[in-house]
Amino acid sequence: MPASEISINFIISFGASLLALFVALSIDRIRLPKINIMLKESGHVDTTYSAKHYVPGRAKHYRLIVQNKKLPSYILGITRQTALNCTANISFKGLDNSVDFSFKGRWASTPEVPMYSDPLVKIVSPDPVSIVIDKEELLDVFTKYGVDKEAYGWNNESYGHHWRVPNYKLERGKYLLTVVIDTHNGTSTKKQFHIVVADTIEDTNMFDIL
Repeated sequence: MPASEISINFIISFGASLLALFVALSIDRIRLPKINIMLKESGHVDTTYSAKHYVPGRAKHYRLIVQNKKLPSYILGITRQTALNCTANISFKGLDNSVDFSFKGRWASTPEVPMYSDPLVKIVSPDPVSIVIDKEELLDVFTKYGVDKEAYGWNNESYGHHWRVPNYKLERGKYLLTVVIDTHNGTSTKKQFHIVVADTIEDTNMFDIL
């Protein structure tokens, strides 16, 4: 076989190998979790606690909906991976005050801290969740009590402070909320929102940043 023909065959074989590698890597990338962080009124919980509760009366728990989006219908034969061991980091920064803090987020579907045999561990290291495709998890963000003018960031630490963590107090004002979701698959998703804390629950809200 002439040397020129050998060279052509080698180039074709090498190119085919590179193409196969590129396709395989592309498929792996497509299959990675696609986290979508959404703000909907349906994610919040508006409730009323009894007189024996730490904070009696009306309270509203503000939450975000976190979803692992399925692949578009035109992509056939490939399934998105489950988002494994998702953790959340939540940050608040005052836009008209000096508030600036962050904490590890709490997934609403996980047990409340007093239910654990090792509650102190869960305060420091909240349980992660795994999110299958097209399913949703609720992420706690902050709580506004009807008896207070301020609000409070909410996570597992709240159970050790009678539901009001002093370091996570949100005085009346405007805030930038930053949420980062990390998965064990190696993906990270960030989204920001605006928060307005007012005297009343009715005037306190979260907003998408357009």
